[in-house]
Amino acid sequence: MEHRRPSTKACPAFDRPRGGPLRPLRGERNRGEHRPTVTALLLSVLLGLAAGLVSSSAGAQTPDPPYPIEKRELQEAPPEKLPRREGEYLVDVQHRRMKVQFSPGNRLRYGSAWEADIDAGNGSMLETAAWQLSIGSEFGGESHFDDEGSWKMRHRVGEFEVRPLQITHAGWPVMDLELYEAEFIRHRNSPHIVIPTIPPRRLFVPFDFGVSLRTGGLHVPRDLRAAPDGGEKSAGAVTSAWDVELIDARLLLEFWRSERFGSALLLGIGTRYDLFVTRSGGDGPSLEHVLSPFTATSLTFRHEWADGRQRAAASVDSHPFWSSRRGLLYALDASARYDITLLAINDQPISLNLRADYRYGEFHPLPEGPAHVVQVMAGLEFGVE
Repeated sequence: MEHRRPSTKACPAFDRPRGGPLRPLRGERNRGEHRPTVTALLLSVLLGLAAGLVSSSAGAQTPDPPYPIEKRELQEAPPEKLPRREGEYLVDVQHRRMKVQFSPGNRLRYGSAWEADIDAGNGSMLETAAWQLSIGSEFGGESHFDDEGSWKMRHRVGEFEVRPLQITHAGWPVMDLELYEAEFIRHRNSPHIVIPTIPPRRLFVPFDFGVSLRTGGLHVPRDLRAAPDGGEKSAGAVTSAWDVELIDARLLLEFWRSERFGSALLLGIGTRYDLFVTRSGGDGPSLEHVLSPFTATSLTFRHEWADGRQRAAASVDSHPFWSSRRGLLYALDASARYDITLLAINDQPISLNLRADYRYGEFHPLPEGPAHVVQVMAGLEFGVE
């Protein structure tokens, strides 16, 4: 088969020296070398035109004249209203905070007072005024478990009152100690009783339900009568007497149904159990069981107002009881108290309290105790909230 050599005439732009490879002609080679130079020239022209447009637009702007900055009217926030209320505190015009709302039901108390006792059943004899020291704590609040209502809870822990200058014939100072007292009230928007019939029925009532519990009480009773034989202890005379309150549990009906924690009108019905401990001469202690089996009835009113700066409370407690020594007897207690906050030191209140108590009956461990006793008291109390 015959192989033909390619003809150089078909490629006029190339020439080949004798015995050498093909190469572009001189003119074609020169034109290829000048192409990059033309491209660079075109790019420089375009860049120049763009720079001219930018400079012309910048030159068209007029510079700001050299005059002072004009005054602008700033939009200020509305003036702050002072004094103003922030929860329990008041902020004055100098932005200082002071407490103006108090909570007598959440407080640690320490107080001192003077009191006088009157034995109305023994010729209206007046006992010399006695000095009293008291300490106690009270706290409580509300817990919301659903949208229908809440639990109102109130606790009193370590309530202690002692009268060092009022000594009984047994040699003990008059004192009252309550270790713990609690109150739970179920407040509902629509209180009712469910009767489990088929179908169940609901009976709406105008009061809330609750319970109260008191335990751990120790009372050395007041003794206003003269000791036998001009003050000397006779044979068989009682030398020591205590009232140990074991438990007092009651069902509560709250008629006020106030949403405020410090206001209530309570009717209580329940049971109370005490031990009267007496000691005669050199004999050992003697126990007397005292029981009020669902016969203890109480009516209690309390109210707070003026942001907690004032509080008033009153109660009547009727409890027929059975004694293991004396049989069936009757007793009645009543009390009223008023507190007003006079001032506050570093937001801690100092209050004046006035109180009056009345006791009727033989609910005491003394065999010959007074039947009618009226007690009045006035004092100051320092609180920590």
